[in-house]
Amino acid sequence: NRKALLYQQRWQCAGCSLRVEQKYSKSFRFCHYLGKFFCTGCHENQMAIIPARVVQNWDFKKYPVSNFSLEILNSVYSERLFNILDLNPNMIRKVEKLKVSTRCRAQLGKMYKYISTCRFAQDSLQQMEMHNSPDPHLYSIQELYNTKFNKYGLTLRNIIGEGLKHVKSCQLCQARGYICEGCHTGETIFPFQIGVYECGICGSCYHKTCFNPDQDSCSKCTRLKERREKAKVSVTSEDEVPQS
Repeated sequence: NRKALLYQQRWQCAGCSLRVEQKYSKSFRFCHYLGKFFCTGCHENQMAIIPARVVQNWDFKKYPVSNFSLEILNSVYSERLFNILDLNPNMIRKVEKLKVSTRCRAQLGKMYKYISTCRFAQDSLQQMEMHNSPDPHLYSIQELYNTKFNKYGLTLRNIIGEGLKHVKSCQLCQARGYICEGCHTGETIFPFQIGVYECGICGSCYHKTCFNPDQDSCSKCTRLKERREKAKVSVTSEDEVPQS
């Protein structure tokens, strides 16, 4: 409670260390970010979103914070510092908008690897670079806010849509595509497409309807393994040939 916290602070402001008698401590203000009390000079009742409340409770209300806390929160507002998968994995399952935006970011990240090396894709790259993240679960508070209030998922889907249009019409990008190792229909597929499974070892692609990672073995990985074994046997046989 208030009295216990102020007692722990020795009736001092957590900012400037101004000390007052207990009877005058009512003027001290609580900072919801640092969890400490400050004098009116160090705490002017300015409001801010509290990252911990966002990550734990999906709560974007603004709470009173000290001047020092406000500076910190404003400086990191657009910085990607919060890995939702590490901090609160249940949040992704419970919040549909967050689930959609995370899925879109994963798709965008795979697409960016392709389009960023295409010299004909400059028009699409600027928007992709702005929203691409090396880890789809790593968010800034600004991105989480936009996910809830500003249709961040829809923005990502539109960017992905433009990227898909480019890939389908670009000969360079099409040349870097894959043929499904399961059905071999001749259709060019990419790891960033919905309905495509990418092998985590060799990178080959399958239609999800043609491959079940829990039951099937990757045919390309199997071929590569067989080649390595044959090469090993060949080298061993040559070593065993007697010298004349």
